[in-house]
Amino acid sequence: FAWLNSQTPKQAAEATTVTTETPAAAVQDAHIEYVAVRELGNYAGKRVQLITFDGQGYSGVLRKVDNGRVYLTLLGAGGSADMSLRLAKVHQVRILF
Repeated sequence: FAWLNSQTPKQAAEATTVTTETPAAAVQDAHIEYVAVRELGNYAGKRVQLITFDGQGYSGVLRKVDNGRVYLTLLGAGGSADMSLRLAKVHQVRILF
């Protein structure tokens, strides 16, 4: 990405190119893997993001998938909370590594 300042012909000739580079550490964010909903049970103990068909998102640690329900521990700044959600409502699953 480069910026050039071309206000006058003389300034345009003397314009310097400024290049911005992203550090390698910033490019390597947490690895996210999308998996099929039917495979969710294989990721117990992992951090997950679940998106429902109505667009609601849940992020937490997957405890288990049992009897058509997903059990999550939601992590927050003030503590944690356990919840369950019907597996049939889950549209998309992201596993965070």
